[in-house]
Amino acid sequence: MTTPVRPAPMTGETIDDCLSLLRAPFPPEVVKWRPGTKTKDGTKALALAYVDARDVMERLDAALGPQGWSDRYKVVDEANGVVECTLAAQYPDLRATSKVDVGYPNGGMDDDEPFKGAYSDAFKRAAVKYGIGRDLYDTPKFWIALDEYKRFPAIPQWVEGKGWVAPGEPRVVADPVAAEGLRRKMFARFGDVGLTADQAKAAVAVVVGKQSTKGLTVTEVEKIIGYLDDQTFVDSMKEVQSVTAA
Repeated sequence: MTTPVRPAPMTGETIDDCLSLLRAPFPPEVVKWRPGTKTKDGTKALALAYVDARDVMERLDAALGPQGWSDRYKVVDEANGVVECTLAAQYPDLRATSKVDVGYPNGGMDDDEPFKGAYSDAFKRAAVKYGIGRDLYDTPKFWIALDEYKRFPAIPQWVEGKGWVAPGEPRVVADPVAAEGLRRKMFARFGDVGLTADQAKAAVAVVVGKQSTKGLTVTEVEKIIGYLDDQTFVDSMKEVQSVTAA
C-alpha cells in the first residue's frame, strides 16, 4: 500500500537542513559489510559497505518526518526479479519531489526470497539519490579473505582517527585515481550538457557523494560521465541547484 505524502512537522526546518540530515554519514555501528567482486581463485572478495533498509527509513523520518515521504513499487522484470521503487518526499516549503531506481535480488533468482531483496535494494538505491548513504561509496576498498562458506571471517573496523581499516591485512586500493585525460573528458561533458561549475559540483556530490573532483577514482569518473548521458538527471541537477539557492 502506498502512503500519500502529506505536510507534517519536519525535523529539518529548511531545505538546507533536510539536505544536511539526509546526506549525513551513517555512524559506524550501523554499517555492515558483504562480499563483492571476488578474486579469480575465489579466496578473497572486495568488502562492500551497506546499511539496512530500516536505517534508511529512520533517516527519512529524521529529515522529513514520518508523513513527509512515501514509497511505491512495481515489478519491471518478473523473470529476473527486477523491482522499481519511486521514493517521494516533501520539503518544509511544501515542494514535492520523487526519485526512481531499480533493485535486484541479492543472489539472483536462486535466493529463497529474491523479490524481498529486490524491493529493499530498489528502496535504498532510490534513497541514495536524496543523499542517503552516499558516504558509503567513500569507504576504502579492501580485499578480505573468505572462509570456507565464502563469508568474511572478520570485517573492517572503525578506528578513531584512522577511519575504516581492514582486519589483519594492509589496505589495498582496488580502484586507482583517474588520470588527467579521463578527468578532462568529464569536465568536457559538464560543459556539453550545460552545467555550471556549481551544478557540476552538485552532480559529483549526488553520483559519488564527494564534494570535490580531486582524487576521484576511475570508477567514480566513469560513473559520473554515464549519469551525464541521462537528460533527466541533468535536468534534475539544474532544478536542485535552483531550489537550493532559493
